[in-house]
Amino acid sequence: MNPDRTRTYTLGELVVESARLLRQIGTSVSDERVSDAPDARAVRYYQGLGLIDRPLRYDGRMAIYGWSHLCRILAVKILQSQGYSLTQIQAAFSAQPASAIEAAVLQALGAHGSPAATPAEPAAPARLHTFELAPGVQLTIDPRVVADPEGLARRIHQLVQGALP
Repeated sequence: MNPDRTRTYTLGELVVESARLLRQIGTSVSDERVSDAPDARAVRYYQGLGLIDRPLRYDGRMAIYGWSHLCRILAVKILQSQGYSLTQIQAAFSAQPASAIEAAVLQALGAHGSPAATPAEPAAPARLHTFELAPGVQLTIDPRVVADPEGLARRIHQLVQGALP
């Protein structure tokens, strides 16, 4: 899939397009408290949490969003469908450059959304990486979300060690 990165969306269009692409990818959130696709309220909530940036601009009172917003929304819903909480997603997003998030979304779209795509064998489940930060404190990182789990664990370990008395 080769998305139009220059296209802009109103909030309503962003919600409709994200729902369409999530159906195309085939995501489904098993937690009944979480919807499979976001509505306008969820998009604004994600913005408040810092999961997506402020709109590109406003046309009068109408917010205008772009490709990066769509990408982030898709990434949030994909990760939620894999069982991650919004807190975990916030942490993953802060540890990743926007290009890595975009690449993961494009991979999901290409693997599931392209009409020319051939069915692939199911991906093997990723082996989670667990690190001990301090006695009784463990950190688990999914390498599908974080490109360098060891590097992130080292940085967090240093922060934890610096914060402990």
